[in-house]
Amino acid sequence: MFSLIIYGDGCQWDSPQPWSIDASRFLEHSCDEARALFKGSRNLKELESMPTILTGEWGDSTDEIVRFGYVQDVKRLGGSMQFRFVEEAHASQDILDDFGSELQLGQWENSRSHWAVKAGDLPVAFKSHLVRGTYKEFPYEIVISYASEDIEYVNKVAELLDARGVRMFYAPFEEPELWGQSLSKRLDAIYRNHGRHCLMFVSKNYARKVWPNYERKIAMERSIQQAAEDRDDYILACRFDDTEIPGMADDVVYQDLTVKAPKQIADLVINKLRRKKNLVRK
Repeated sequence: MFSLIIYGDGCQWDSPQPWSIDASRFLEHSCDEARALFKGSRNLKELESMPTILTGEWGDSTDEIVRFGYVQDVKRLGGSMQFRFVEEAHASQDILDDFGSELQLGQWENSRSHWAVKAGDLPVAFKSHLVRGTYKEFPYEIVISYASEDIEYVNKVAELLDARGVRMFYAPFEEPELWGQSLSKRLDAIYRNHGRHCLMFVSKNYARKVWPNYERKIAMERSIQQAAEDRDDYILACRFDDTEIPGMADDVVYQDLTVKAPKQIADLVINKLRRKKNLVRK
C-alpha cells in the first residue's frame, strides 16, 4: 500500500487542469519500493489508486489549503509529469505540521516542488481531520445564526470551532468585513450561498428578533432548494427552549441545549463536517 504527496507552487493549483510537475522531481522523498516500481516512469496507472495529498508553497495571493483526493491520467510528457486531480476533502495547511511524522515528511520536503510516494496508507487520524468536499465549494463550512441575548453560549461554541480550524461566518468575528456594507444584501448572500451548513441557535429571543428571523427565512429557503436537489442537510438546529419557529418542521432533528454543553455541540459540528465515511473512495 502506498500514499502520494504532491507539492507545487500553490498558485498553480488555481489554474485549469491538467497540472504538471517537473519530471526530474518525480519520486523525490519517496520510499525505495516506490522508486523501484515507478523507475523510468513505468506503472503510472497504479498511482491512480493511491490516496493523495496535494499541497504547495504558498504566496500572499493563495489560500493555504491541503487537498485530499486521487490523481488521474498520469503521463510523462517531455520533461514534465502531467496529471489531473479529483478533490474529495480538504484541510488547512496546519494539518501537515500536526501529522508530519506520521506522513513521513522530511525536514525540507515542504520547501520544494516534488512528487513523493510514501509506504503505507494515510493515517486514519489524519483523514478524520479532513473536511469533506472541495474547499472552493463554500467559503464557509458553518454560518452561525443566533440572537444576541444568547451570545454567551454561542461564543463558546464559536471559539471551540475556530480553535479546530473550522471556516465559519460568525458576526462578532466579522466586524471589519461587515463595516460599511448593506447588511441585508450581505446576510442574504452568506446564508443563501456561502455556507455548507447553517448552525441555528433557536430560542424565545431568536423568535422575536428582526435579524435572526431574516437569517432564518433565507436559510429555510436555501434548505428547501437543497432538498429538491438531494443535497446535504443545511440547517443544524439547536434549541435553548421549545419556542415555535415559523417554517421549521416538527420532525426536524435538533440538539437540546438544556442538556448539551458548548463543547458537545462543537464536537457534533466537527463530526458532521468531517465524517470518515465521506472520505472513503467509492
